[in-house]
Amino acid sequence: MSDVCLKTITIKGELLQYLTMNHGQYQRTVRELLMFLRYRVELYTLDRDQWVLKAKGTTGNLGDFEDVVGDITGCGNVIMAIKTTKGENV
Repeated sequence: MSDVCLKTITIKGELLQYLTMNHGQYQRTVRELLMFLRYRVELYTLDRDQWVLKAKGTTGNLGDFEDVVGDITGCGNVIMAIKTTKGENV
């Protein structure tokens, strides 16, 4: 993974790398991490001086990311198999 776009911030003496993304990039990243790469995703927010878990999800339990993932067939290619036969025996 490239770190070209990563930015760095220091919070309470701890160095933290981050990147900014728009809403579409965020949705695509979460969708691909959960559905294709099968990663666990946790989203944290800084509340005062404490990191707080805001959302979490896995491939088997989308949890807080169900709205982000949405209908997976509407977001990508659909793979379909069709069998054609002659006659009445199907």
